[in-house]
Amino acid sequence: MGAIPNDKFVMFCERFPDQVESRKNHGGMPLKVKTWGLRGISPDDPLLKQALDFANQIGLEIPVDQSRMQSGIEFTFYRTNQPALRECAHFVQASLIGVIMAEAWFDEEGKPWIICDSRLRKTRSREIGGIFAFPDRILVRGKMKQKLEDAGLKGLELRPLGLLSVDPRKGKGLIKIPWPEDIEPLFQVYSSVELPVCKNWMFDNKGRVFHPRDRDFLPDGCMPLNGREVMGALHYSKAEMDPFMDFDIVRTSERYWKNVPTLLVSKPLLNIFKELGIKRMDCKYGYFTVIDEEPWELGTDGPLHPRYSGTAPNNPFD
Repeated sequence: MGAIPNDKFVMFCERFPDQVESRKNHGGMPLKVKTWGLRGISPDDPLLKQALDFANQIGLEIPVDQSRMQSGIEFTFYRTNQPALRECAHFVQASLIGVIMAEAWFDEEGKPWIICDSRLRKTRSREIGGIFAFPDRILVRGKMKQKLEDAGLKGLELRPLGLLSVDPRKGKGLIKIPWPEDIEPLFQVYSSVELPVCKNWMFDNKGRVFHPRDRDFLPDGCMPLNGREVMGALHYSKAEMDPFMDFDIVRTSERYWKNVPTLLVSKPLLNIFKELGIKRMDCKYGYFTVIDEEPWELGTDGPLHPRYSGTAPNNPFD
């Protein structure tokens, strides 16, 4: 898989046979595809050093980040203090794990359009829930919408969503239709407040690395790099974030999956959600803020990323 020359992969497997793994299908049957890797190993482990030295000997570059996905190889440091960083983060990404109220189609702006189908009709009595496969897109209506409006949440915006009719069996495309009288319209929990540009370098599914300020040029699927950290932490300078600390709900300047910003909520807002009776709100995964007192040298405040590709859609730098 990826762009690793097969002869070099074979050399790696022959040099370190104990680290070769065979892929299996969903039924547990072995496949011909093999992978090689060291997982959960200390950066100081002698075996890791031997593997990296051997890679250099045969001309196989393994960058220390996740910006080279097209090559099929990666080498990432996972910080042990990630849970602690998330615990003290002021803003976190929240997902409503539970009722899926609707399926959606996303327009070019990343705004969801609700699909009028059997799922939507079955959940018409629900007042809060997520979108199929996107639990971080939270939908509300009815009394729950009113509770959120009455809570006085700073930065909250409730976006009215349109409805689409689709019947693939008849070869019809997406058609905008009004909400039926027996289905109450849905609103997306959103924010009117946009954060400043973060300090993380961005990369896409082709391994190209960009500055986050170039968000309008980034292709779909951009993700933040964290230097030698696992993805998840979004770094900001304290001076730029101070004006936003009083808000309850904000959105990132960067556009991520489906070309949409990520919604971040404050830790106090999570307690308000509980008081409103909103259950199964999860913030253990996804993005969260790290506010740096000093310039973050592993991000855009530091040296130019060695794989910086220039403004998209330039090709990857190798």
